[in-house]
Amino acid sequence: MLAVHARNEESSRRTRSYNHILQQCARERDHKKATEVLAAMAAAGIVWDVYTYNAVLNCFCHPSTHKFQVYPMELMGEMSAKAVRPNVITVNTALKYFVLRKDLDGAMKLVEDMQ
Repeated sequence: MLAVHARNEESSRRTRSYNHILQQCARERDHKKATEVLAAMAAAGIVWDVYTYNAVLNCFCHPSTHKFQVYPMELMGEMSAKAVRPNVITVNTALKYFVLRKDLDGAMKLVEDMQ
């Protein structure tokens, strides 16, 4: 039991470390590095948490991001499938995506899906 707890704690620490790097990539709009970090996480078998999804949304759903587009509804669907519950930051970031694109229908669909 203690070994399982230690493994889970180590996994959580690794996820937090990667999340910190992803958040920095989002602040700097460094999509290339963020893509590399996500590939490294996948190769290491690191499971995403809500903070990982938030960082990805923040990095890849910005209007200046054309080449690396991530659609919030798809990402939130993935979260649901993996039993990762969105938090207020997730929803606000996704709403910001639609508002900045003047996509009222997308924003309304997001709100409806959250109810």
